[in-house]
Amino acid sequence: MTNFTLTKFFRRDLLLHSGQILFLLTPATLLAKNLLKKTPMSSTYYNKLISVVLDPTKKQDDNPFTLNTKKYSLVLFDVTNSKIIKQSPINLFPHDIIRLNRSSDKVLMIEKWGSKICSYDITKNRTMKFRDITEEKHSGPKYVPSLMGHGQVAGTDKFIYTTEIIVDDRNLNSSLDFKLFGNGFVSVRNTDSLQTVKRISTFGKIPHDCILLDDQKTLAVLNSGTEYMVERKIVNYDPKLNLSSLVFIDLESGKLIKKILLKNTPHIRPVHMKRTKDGDFIIIGKPNLSRRKTYRRKDQSVLVLKDQKTFYPIAIPLELRGRLTHEMLSMELDKHRSIVGVTSPDDNIVTFWDYELKKFIKNLNINHPRSIRATKDNKYYVVNGQDGLVYISTNDLKIKHLIYKKEVEFKNAHSVIL
Repeated sequence: MTNFTLTKFFRRDLLLHSGQILFLLTPATLLAKNLLKKTPMSSTYYNKLISVVLDPTKKQDDNPFTLNTKKYSLVLFDVTNSKIIKQSPINLFPHDIIRLNRSSDKVLMIEKWGSKICSYDITKNRTMKFRDITEEKHSGPKYVPSLMGHGQVAGTDKFIYTTEIIVDDRNLNSSLDFKLFGNGFVSVRNTDSLQTVKRISTFGKIPHDCILLDDQKTLAVLNSGTEYMVERKIVNYDPKLNLSSLVFIDLESGKLIKKILLKNTPHIRPVHMKRTKDGDFIIIGKPNLSRRKTYRRKDQSVLVLKDQKTFYPIAIPLELRGRLTHEMLSMELDKHRSIVGVTSPDDNIVTFWDYELKKFIKNLNINHPRSIRATKDNKYYVVNGQDGLVYISTNDLKIKHLIYKKEVEFKNAHSVIL
C-alpha cells in the first residue's frame, strides 16, 4: 500500500492540534505522483477522525438510491505532520462509522437507506466482512429491508444492533401500504458474520438513531415517523402509527419497556440523539413534511428529555429566528460541561446550546457543516465543512484553524474519533 505526504493543501502554522485523522476520500482527490512520498506507518491510531470526502470536480448525486459508491477510499490522515499515511478503497458510502471495541482499531460502517454493512480492520487495512442485506426478504418479494445508517455494539462485541425498516420496491406507480412501509425493527447481528440472529420491533415508523444503555440490556431507539409522500397512493394510512417516539426495548425478550410520544414539537421530525452523563436525552431533527406546509417555515431547535418525563425545546433567540429552518444533522456533547454543538448544513451554521440552563450560547457561520466531533482531549470540536475541517475551541467556542482547503468537500454526517 502506497503512503502519501501532503504538501499542497495545508499550512503547518495552522495545525495546532496533535492527532491522526481518518477519512473516506475519493480517488480523484488524491495528489499527483510528483506530490507523493512514502512515509513510515504510525504504530498508534489514538485521536484520529474517520470522515467522508467527495470529489468536487464531479457532479454528485445525493440520492441514496443512486449514489455511486465506487468513488471512496478509506484514508488515514496524520494531522500533526499533514500526511496521508495510507488509503484503501471501499465499496459502500457509510452514514455512520462505529468502533467495534475500545481496545482495537476495527470499525463498523453502515449505509443509510441502503443495503450494505461492512466491518473493517484499520491496522491490517482490509475488510473483515462485507454484507449486502438485500437478500433478507420481508413480507413477500415486494418488500425488502433497508439499513437506516445507525447501530450499536454490545459490550462483549459478540453482537451488533442495527436500525432498519421495511421498504417496498420503490415503484412510484404502485400504491404504498402504510401498514408495511417504514415499519421499524432492530436486527441483532453476529459481529463476525454480520448475519441476522433475530429481529426486534421498534414499535414505530422509520427508526434512525439508537443508544445502548449502560445495563447492556436496554436499547433506546428514536422512531422518526414517515414523511408524507405526495407522489404515492397511500392505502391503510393510520396517523396514530406515524407519531414520533422514543422507545426503550428489552433486547433479550424484544418487549417494549416504555414508549414516549414526542408530540410537543410537531414541526420537528426527531432523527438523532445523544445521552448525557445524567441520563437525559438531547434530540435534534428535521422539518416534518408530513405536517402542514406552514411548519416548513418554523425553526428547528434542540429538544431535551429529562428523566424520561419532561420534554421541551430550547428557546431560539430573536437573532436566529428564520435561520434554522432546515435539518439539524449532527451534534456533540462537551465532556465536562452541559454544552452541545449542533450542525445545520443547509443553514450554513453551527450552534451551541446549554441544555441544563435551557439557553442558546453562540453560533458560527460555517459553509455547509455536517459532522461535529470532540477530540479525545476535549480541546476542540472538529467540524466537517464544505471548505474543510474546522477546529473550534471548546473553551471559548471560537474557530482556531481550517485544516483542509476547498480542493475537497466533506460530506459525511457522522464522524468518529478513535
